[in-house]
Amino acid sequence: MRRAFPLCKILNIFGILLCFSSQAALASDLAGTILRDRAKVFSDPELTVPLGYMKGGKKVTLAPHESYPGIYKVLVPGKKAYIKKTDVIIAGESIEPPLPTSERFSTVVYERLRTKYVLSLYSFNSVMNLRGSGTASTGESNLSWLGLSLKGEALIRRNLDLQMLANFMSASEGEEGFTAFELGFGTAYRLVDSQKLLVRIESQLLIIPVSTFTVGDIQKNSFGYTLGAGLTSTYQFTPSWGVEGNLGMYYTRLIKYNLPAPYGAISPDFKGSRIGLGVNYQF
Repeated sequence: MRRAFPLCKILNIFGILLCFSSQAALASDLAGTILRDRAKVFSDPELTVPLGYMKGGKKVTLAPHESYPGIYKVLVPGKKAYIKKTDVIIAGESIEPPLPTSERFSTVVYERLRTKYVLSLYSFNSVMNLRGSGTASTGESNLSWLGLSLKGEALIRRNLDLQMLANFMSASEGEEGFTAFELGFGTAYRLVDSQKLLVRIESQLLIIPVSTFTVGDIQKNSFGYTLGAGLTSTYQFTPSWGVEGNLGMYYTRLIKYNLPAPYGAISPDFKGSRIGLGVNYQF
């Protein structure tokens, strides 16, 4: 009669196998550090659904992915995520030489501009100085504008963003009315930069290639420029969607309108505050 295999030996063998498997699992974990200023993490290995960002210098635990050699598994609070290998450095590895400045700049600008836009409505509460050579409609008065703004942004340094803007705004008072189309650039310095909240000081220079002044049946075109600075705050509800509010002081100058008598030539300028609220979308 064959003797039964002792139960204690089975348990010992099982324990040894469990120990080896645990050591193998531990051996697959790698200590790493985030390289980029804001490294994007994803919820799927195909890197199609973003979860958010990890800040540069953060220590993380990584594991290779068997089917995707270009990514690592990474643990974020309460979730499994995935990150590009190029965004991290493993402990003990040397960092590859950095890209040339021009190439690194173009890569970052392309990525940021392709993935972030802001659409907002704003009001421009201004004091209008309607200087002119004629006798009518000159002097100072208050004028409120309503505007629509489209903005694209690029991170060009650790705390500095480059902005590209296109604005359209209009205002009217009685029989008189103005419209202006603005195009230009701005910069924004980051004071607070977290995963959800971004607060920045910004300044802008805008060219007005065309503006229109209407009074009664008279309509004349001109051009001008705008200077402005203020504070912008952005809050991200999800990795893709967020809201943005801004408050700033602006000066708009419209070059000479040649109007018939009794107006003559006028060169209005507008000084006041702009308050805006909009949404941003990243993809």
